[in-house]
Amino acid sequence: IDEGDAEEITAYASRLYQVQNKDKALHDHIEWDSEVEKSYAEALDAREEVKLFFKLPRWFQIPTPVGAYNPDWAIVAGDPDNVYLVCETKGAQEQGKRRDSENQKIKFGKLHFKALSEKPEDSVDFKDCVTLQEALASLSAR
Repeated sequence: IDEGDAEEITAYASRLYQVQNKDKALHDHIEWDSEVEKSYAEALDAREEVKLFFKLPRWFQIPTPVGAYNPDWAIVAGDPDNVYLVCETKGAQEQGKRRDSENQKIKFGKLHFKALSEKPEDSVDFKDCVTLQEALASLSAR
């Protein structure tokens, strides 16, 4: 391994969150792209009502009129009924602090999951949130 490869491997390893509750995740480690995502992974791992969580892979893309959209997280939570959440985690929730293309893709992502959720048993909530607390707020409403 040359020096460049070693630096790349070290950088990659520094962006891995080690899952503590391995029965709640598909993998032992989750790669995070931002501090917001790292905090989100830690919170998902720690919350009792979260039954399963994983970061959606880059290849999971929703076609939109403004380009492919890749949401961040899939979550199964709640008790006794499962609540299926797909979450977008951004450092800023205010639309004015994000690029217009990001806002458009998030808008189309919400519409996509709403269209897939015509039957209550197939319901997938799409959340655009900074914290897990915001995402899980819908659990108390069920």
